[in-house]
Amino acid sequence: MSELNKTSGNGGSTKAAAADVEKELTQLKDDVSQLTQSMSNLLSAGGNEAMKRARYEATRVKKKFDGAVSEAGAVASEATDAMREVRDGLADAIEESVYKRPFTTLGMTLALGFVVGALWRK
Repeated sequence: MSELNKTSGNGGSTKAAAADVEKELTQLKDDVSQLTQSMSNLLSAGGNEAMKRARYEATRVKKKFDGAVSEAGAVASEATDAMREVRDGLADAIEESVYKRPFTTLGMTLALGFVVGALWRK
């Protein structure tokens, strides 16, 4: 049971990481909007300088986008790891309960089955 309590604390860091990714994606949207505006301004001004500036802005936005995608992947991986830890902790707790108190575990399982069956019927 203590293993289960340890892993439930990971939810806060996962939520915080998800909020960071959301913030990054919002910033990315703003950057794309700024890029669009900059390209419009530069193309209306014309010349090689405009093309250089447009390439620079496109490269900058691409790097930010790659970073946001990488961060999203890291958050998804962290969430998956946290779920695996919870699953393993729960499985260990059930196994320990079966070995230490088999009749109590059987009784609880039957009671849970009865409750689920009653709810399913409705």
